Amino acid sequence: MLPVLRVGPLAVQTPGLILLAGLWLGLSLAERHAEGSGVNASDLYNLVIAALIASLFGARLVYVLRYPAIFAASPLGIFSLNPGLLDLWGGFAVGLIAGLVYGQRKGMRLWSTLDALTPALAVFAVTLGGSHLASGAGYGAPTSLPWGIQMWGTHRHPAQVYEILAAVFILWAVWPGKPVLRIQWKGSANQPP
Repeated sequence: MLPVLRVGPLAVQTPGLILLAGLWLGLSLAERHAEGSGVNASDLYNLVIAALIASLFGARLVYVLRYPAIFAASPLGIFSLNPGLLDLWGGFAVGLIAGLVYGQRKGMRLWSTLDALTPALAVFAVTLGGSHLASGAGYGAPTSLPWGIQMWGTHRHPAQVYEILAAVFILWAVWPGKPVLRIQWKGSANQPP
């Protein structure tokens, strides 16, 4: 576990840095392969950024609406940088709605956009596992197996490593241009001649 990376006088939270790197790598990959899915790369990038910003604001707004008494006493707490004051599912819902609205206004086809985003989401899943490993979150059950890791006072399954391996497999399976796990439906335009 490496929750904080010290660079001179700076202390950087390693899990957040890993997640930002995953977001950047995933978006770069999605932009590079967007044209193959029939999606404009800049529209795809803007869609993701708009959904992320909306999800952050939405997560805080939903948290404030769920616990108004907390913020009534101290209204400036709404602007706190504490990530514990975010509602994950509320932010996800607001970000999803914002992404759907943006995509509809730009005329982006849903399935093509999702195809373009799939490798980016797989890269992000790999870095999410790395973030969990750095922070010590997402730990496994106690074990006596030799590949267990010492965490939180006991020998545990490295669930974060399992998460990373599963995400790497998914990334390999959905890599753009690789005809693995492609399903062709009867009468679909994807059928070979």
